Amino acid sequence: INVDEWVVINFSEFMKHSTIIGANIKLFNESDELITLDEIITADYSKDGVSQTQVVLIPESLLDYETEYYVTITKDVTDLADNPFAGWEEGDYSFTTGTEEVVELHPTAVYPIKTTGMANDEYNDGWAWRFEITVPGDENSLQMSFQQWIRAGGAASIDAGGNMRIYSAQSVNASDVDDAIEIEENGELSDALLLDGDIDANTAGRQIEVVVEMKIPVGSAGSYSTNYTLFSEVGPI
Repeated sequence: INVDEWVVINFSEFMKHSTIIGANIKLFNESDELITLDEIITADYSKDGVSQTQVVLIPESLLDYETEYYVTITKDVTDLADNPFAGWEEGDYSFTTGTEEVVELHPTAVYPIKTTGMANDEYNDGWAWRFEITVPGDENSLQMSFQQWIRAGGAASIDAGGNMRIYSAQSVNASDVDDAIEIEENGELSDALLLDGDIDANTAGRQIEVVVEMKIPVGSAGSYSTNYTLFSEVGPI
């Protein structure tokens, strides 16, 4: 099943709803860790003349991708005549979640804020850009990585790690320069901007602006360029 789907169990007769509770029906992952359920929904219906009870397990948070899960049911679950269910142990009912769909993420626009600066190792005198990015609407975590900056002609370079930072007014943890996230290593994803804002709620996806700043190390001169990567996913808020 997909990680955002609910777990559905169908009994072949009407069951006593009062016995279908968290103490009697549990969901575990492949590491035998109990998955917290937000709710258990029980409903009776008939299909092709057969009385059935459907039970829906709603996890408190999204399941993990490519992970096996299993359901256990104790004999304390009974039908309307108080006959106990045979019970499910590990392996009696299991399923595996699907693979995460990878969507290539690109900025919708990049605007220069400052393209010239002073080589004094100060952010205020360095380079800056504004990235406009559309993040999938169900995701709230954005990371960026930058490769080493190479001077035109390849004669010199500037590390992205230790010289760059990012922030976004649409994030809860790095909304301005005072809480900006530092780029720590060349080519490695930064810590995540945790997003709670959307500049344009009428446009599909989450519209955000990220300010990228770079300080220019003392002794640097010339024109430089780099490559960058964007990565988004569902994250904690």
